[in-house]
Amino acid sequence: MTCRISVEDRILYIDVTDTWDHAQALAAQAEAGALAKERGLARLLIDLSRANILQSAVDVFNFTPTHARAFPIGMRHAVVASGEFATGADAQFGETVAANSCVSMRVFSSRQEARAWLESEE
Repeated sequence: MTCRISVEDRILYIDVTDTWDHAQALAAQAEAGALAKERGLARLLIDLSRANILQSAVDVFNFTPTHARAFPIGMRHAVVASGEFATGADAQFGETVAANSCVSMRVFSSRQEARAWLESEE
């Protein structure tokens, strides 16, 4: 997995450019969550648009509650995905699971849209 965690303009970024499976996602989540808490960050952009995602719907369902605990309460999460993961049932499922776990999360097909949502007051 190639994963880069960075902070720019008070937004925490996780950029994934290779294979992304459940174990790797949990490791990145723990590292980024600790950084968010340490620096008091309230916005996260996860860019999976260039990743080969190897997670099932069950993985997403199980991942979201741990994600909610890893990051500060009230943090906004924007996910950039491509193909079937950016639109339709997969995106809707991810957003619904997040909402049911009290996580403010939306899926976008472009980084620009995701960043605009994170910076908005919506």
